[in-house]
Amino acid sequence: MLPLFNNRTDGCRQLSWKFRKLRRKWRHHWLCIPFFIPVWIYEQVRLGFFPFIHFQLLHTCNPWERKLFYALYSKFGRDVKIHYPIHRHRVAIAIPKYKLALECDGDTVIRPKKQLRFQTKKHDLGKQGWKVMRFSRRRLSGQMDQVIREITEYTDIMKRRKSPGQFT
Repeated sequence: MLPLFNNRTDGCRQLSWKFRKLRRKWRHHWLCIPFFIPVWIYEQVRLGFFPFIHFQLLHTCNPWERKLFYALYSKFGRDVKIHYPIHRHRVAIAIPKYKLALECDGDTVIRPKKQLRFQTKKHDLGKQGWKVMRFSRRRLSGQMDQVIREITEYTDIMKRRKSPGQFT
C-alpha cells in the first residue's frame, strides 16, 4: 500500500506544480493589463478606430489579429470573438452568428506539419458547418479593405440564407 500512496503524492505534486505555473502565468497577465491598455488605445487611434477597451484583446498573439479584430468589431460589434473554442479547436477570430472562423497566419503555413494541422482543422470545422477563411500577414497589412469586403460579402450571403423568403 505504501508505494501506491507515494505515487499518488508524486502525481499531486506534479499537478500542483502545473497549477502553480499556470497561476503565475495568469498573475503575469493581470499585472501587465495596466501597461497594455494605453498601447491598445494608441493602436486604435492610430488605425482610425474609436478607442475602446476589450479584455478579449489579452488573448491576441499578434498585431494582425488585433487589427482585424478592430475592423470587425466596428462592423459587427459584440458578435466578434477572439480565440473562440469550437469542438476541439480554437479559432483566432470567430463570428459565431454566421459560423465564420477567421485565421490570421504569418509565415507558418510554409511548414508541412503546420499545413497538415491547418487542413485537418479546416476539415473538422467544415464538418460542423463552419466556414474557415485564412488571411496572410501580407494581405492583412496591405489589403485590409479587401479582406473586410470578403468577410462582409460572406455574412451578407448568410443573412440572405437565414432570412425567410420574401413573397410579399
